[in-house]
Amino acid sequence: MDLDALRAEHAENTARGTSSEGRAAVARPGTDATLIAYGPSVPTALAAAAAAAEEGARSR
Repeated sequence: MDLDALRAEHAENTARGTSSEGRAAVARPGTDATLIAYGPSVPTALAAAAAAAEEGARSR
């Protein structure tokens, strides 16, 4: 998945989830790890989750 696709996926998830103050949007549910990111670091965290998923991890 390329960076533009990750950004689009994040935008869609944010639109569906909650992004109000004090709440989080779950971009990628899973059970093996929790990645927390804010602002411009979100695409990097999503890329890391995708890489981990390719190796069998279920990121959250």
